[in-house]
Amino acid sequence: MIIKRFSFLIALVLFSNLHSQNLPSEYWKLSTEELSKYTDDNAQLELASRYLTGSNGDIIDIKKAHGILNKPDLKDNPAAILYVVINDKNITVTKDKFKKAFSEVKKIADKGNPCYQYITAICYRDGIGTKSDKKQFLTYLKYSVRKNYSPALSALGEEYLIGRFGDKNITASIFLLNKSADYGNSISRDRLAVCYLTGKGVKQDLQEGIELLNISANQGYSQAQYNLALCYANGDGVEKNLQKAVELYTLSAKQGNPFAQYNLAIHYENGNGIEKNITKAIELYTLSANQGYELAQYNLAVCYANGDGVEKNIGKAVELYTLSAKQGYALAQYNLAICYSNGYGIDKNIQKAVELYTLSGKQGFAKAQYNLAVCYEKGAGVDKNISKAVELYTLSANQGFAEAQYNLAVCYEKGKGVQKNIPKAIELYTLSANQGFSSAQFILAQHYYTGDFIEKNINKAVELYTLSAEQGHSVAQFNVAICYYHGIGVNKDIENAIKFFTLSADQGDDRAQYNLALIYHNGNDVKQNIYKAVELYSQSANQGNASAQYNLALCYMKGNGVEKNIPKAIELYSLSAKQGEHLAQYNLAILYQQGEGVKKNTSKAVELFTLSANQGYDNAQNNLALCYEKGEGVEKNISKAIEL
Repeated sequence: MIIKRFSFLIALVLFSNLHSQNLPSEYWKLSTEELSKYTDDNAQLELASRYLTGSNGDIIDIKKAHGILNKPDLKDNPAAILYVVINDKNITVTKDKFKKAFSEVKKIADKGNPCYQYITAICYRDGIGTKSDKKQFLTYLKYSVRKNYSPALSALGEEYLIGRFGDKNITASIFLLNKSADYGNSISRDRLAVCYLTGKGVKQDLQEGIELLNISANQGYSQAQYNLALCYANGDGVEKNLQKAVELYTLSAKQGNPFAQYNLAIHYENGNGIEKNITKAIELYTLSANQGYELAQYNLAVCYANGDGVEKNIGKAVELYTLSAKQGYALAQYNLAICYSNGYGIDKNIQKAVELYTLSGKQGFAKAQYNLAVCYEKGAGVDKNISKAVELYTLSANQGFAEAQYNLAVCYEKGKGVQKNIPKAIELYTLSANQGFSSAQFILAQHYYTGDFIEKNINKAVELYTLSAEQGHSVAQFNVAICYYHGIGVNKDIENAIKFFTLSADQGDDRAQYNLALIYHNGNDVKQNIYKAVELYSQSANQGNASAQYNLALCYMKGNGVEKNIPKAIELYSLSAKQGEHLAQYNLAILYQQGEGVKKNTSKAVELFTLSANQGYDNAQNNLALCYEKGEGVEKNISKAIEL
């Protein structure tokens, strides 16, 4: 097995002679200035360690550390090689080499050297050269702490703060971090700073927190630079200064901090505190994503999905969404679910989409809860379960998600999966409408217009219809047009009526197409355009609108705006008549009675006159009466004729 990445915390002296004639036995207590006077391997390697981590108040200087490690008399030293491996992820080292190293380190640690006790602890923690053992990790770390070894004090303080391998102990943590910080440990200063900024284990003191962050950041510790950048970006403890935040993010990002790379990418993407540069943002997202930061993987995926700053590549987006989703990032799980649901960049798989919606929804992501509810309501990728859908709609709606509020309102209005509750439905429609959801605005407008379950208010209805119409809701556009045309709840305005009829008609609403055709046909409100009318009648008629079919039949019958075509007229009259249009029934009856364009059939004529007459059309009633009087197409019946 090849090990490519190790914590820099293991970067201490290995395979070294601890009994140098000149170097003091407790050399780790020496100041960096004193330590630098010794040429002994132990001294040089300890110096390199300090320059790499800033553990004793030193300025982190990776270049200087590498200079030491690459000295001719050190470069072949196993410890020096180890330092290089730790800091260069492209160099590979075999597991056996580390196993042997651990064995040697532990022997020296057991003799009481705190540097090696610390190293042994880290090996036990991370499973380097040995099996991971939490108990042994804490044991050896405490051995090292007893001799006040700064890195160990810092590590145990952090362990008590986080409690990864044992119980949390905030009081002990603060004590150890303070002690380590007094030695100048950059990591402890950063951790303490966060405690002061948040009031964790200490009385909140923003000034103290910022001061510690500044000291640690000035030592070159990348996490402190990142945390201080956050403070400047948000105005926490300091005056908000995006330029300063960008400067600090840049310092941290250059050291490979994935969080800083990510945040700096956001600044470049949005042009906050620095000139907008999407190419630079992509570069930084990539660096961060390659280190496994799930937020960067997600943002980079979005860029690939949309083609922002990079060539559009749905497959690459899916790959990155997957990496982020596997780490539990709710937004990535949701977006990946969308891809599976629609077959974007990956084979369509509704069941997988449901699985991902579920994971994201459990984290409280409202959109995922909504989409999962839709799946349960429709039985898509999961057994249909209306009650479960209502439960999920409720979770999403309670977070203010407008679509969920609307769908939940529909459930309450219709009693689907929940007891019918009209007031609750109106309340939810209102919440959704107030967020600008067009469907909710439309339905709520309907209720105000009709006065169903709410006090009738035509003006409010028109207001809501208009809001919905302006978002492209075709039926709302039609209703607004009707209101403007007739002056219902608004001043009569033919120009606006035509505007909204046209918008609705362009989206294929057959009623809007028909009404707009009438306007152009009659020419009362606009310049008459019979050809435009025929075009619109045709669009509406093809969708089955009976009135449009009748009027278009008239045009074909008379050759008005279109070449005269009696058979086409008869076809359209027939379609309209079958839908109960009384005028079409009457006109078609006349054609059958007279045998015009169709074989004469007085019985069929009587049948059609009857259908039209039954709807109260007086011309049909008169013609039907004549048929009974003369006995044409029906048995002569004077009494029936008089009745009609």
